[in-house]
Amino acid sequence: MRQIVALLMLAGSALPAFADEPADAVRPFYENIGMEYDEASLELFVDPARSVIEADRRMAEDGDLCLGFLLSVDAQDYDDAEVARSLELSQEGDDERAEVTARFSNFGADQTVIWRLVNQDGWKIADIGAPANGWWLSELSCD
Repeated sequence: MRQIVALLMLAGSALPAFADEPADAVRPFYENIGMEYDEASLELFVDPARSVIEADRRMAEDGDLCLGFLLSVDAQDYDDAEVARSLELSQEGDDERAEVTARFSNFGADQTVIWRLVNQDGWKIADIGAPANGWWLSELSCD
């Protein structure tokens, strides 16, 4: 029985479902780049972001490409070590809504990705964007 409990605790530790701070909910997406596309991560999202990610998954099942890039790094490819070494997260907001800004370097280029979160049974991601590159997940369509 103890082994089962230990395994369940380890399995749940990869997901920041009950993050105390908004930045704590975002950090795992940089520790596991591409995590936004893992099915287990869907519970970390709320609308409008969740709807777009779900639509992207439906298209992928049909062999179609919608988003086609890693939201967390605003790119199709990344240098894991460089992103990890340079990552800086800052947050602002209140107990209900927050914005986390991720600044990092990827292949020598400075990147900024903004995460908008809401506190609904823990911090959940409502939107992701890179305004300097002209996109917000909530404004993309995968229909």
